Amino acid sequence: MSRKMAPSPLVSMAIATLTWIAAPSLSQAATQSLSPNVEQEPGAVDDQVAQLFYPPVNEDQQALMVLGQGEASAPADIAEVEFSFTNYDPYAVPEEGLLLFNDTSAQAPPSLQAQATPGDPPTLTETQLQPVVDALVAAGIPSESIEVSIVPGSPNVYPYTTDRGSVSFDLDAPSQEQIKQAVDGVNEAIADSEEIFLQNLSVQYSVNDCTELEQDVYQDAISDARNRATAIATAMGVELAAVPSVAESPFNFFSPACGSTAQPSPYNPFGLGASYYDPEAPAEVLVRRDIFVTFPIR
Repeated sequence: MSRKMAPSPLVSMAIATLTWIAAPSLSQAATQSLSPNVEQEPGAVDDQVAQLFYPPVNEDQQALMVLGQGEASAPADIAEVEFSFTNYDPYAVPEEGLLLFNDTSAQAPPSLQAQATPGDPPTLTETQLQPVVDALVAAGIPSESIEVSIVPGSPNVYPYTTDRGSVSFDLDAPSQEQIKQAVDGVNEAIADSEEIFLQNLSVQYSVNDCTELEQDVYQDAISDARNRATAIATAMGVELAAVPSVAESPFNFFSPACGSTAQPSPYNPFGLGASYYDPEAPAEVLVRRDIFVTFPIR
């Protein structure tokens, strides 16, 4: 049975945005309906509102409109994993308190004062990240697939005042246990380190071909819509008639691409001391799609 999720804050924002876009035309229609010099068909404004998302029906035909929600998943073909590191503990709270953006008199704590300057060697080196690489190899990750990179800090760009390092790898046909072993190995390798600290962990799953997933998710959405419509029709004492009209939800534009599922999903612009990796998350790609369906009734 498919899991039906409540709309995310991003989808709610999308609804508000599309409603705002449609508001001028609806407002104009409402104004015309109030004007004595402009003829307006009864219910025209209501029709415009109703048809904002749902496909219309014949003027003489009563209809039942529902939202169908579909889900489909498949094992991932590839996992893209990236560990991000800094040379200060992102969880530590400075004794001086939080450093405010507009507080020019505040002095950054010593752990944040190590800033790379032109001509100086980086404060974070690949040598310091070598224990991470060794831990990944020990966990079964091929050494040739592991990449290490260092991004020098920018003294005037908070919170990137210090160097940032990343260790990443791609894994074919990944499993939940493989990813967990790699993560556990890295955590153990840096547990007592005073030179590098894990800042963020990103796991991205993808599939090579989305054709079957797309077919399955829309089949599930249609089935869900029909179940909802049947239940409502039964409660109303009517029957569904003919073939329904279907419209793709504009909110699907805000959903992840079919070929990938990000773990973590929360957006973390600064990546400060945050790791949303879920060891219980399966190594799969999950696709969600919504459709608007209009069923004629009799």
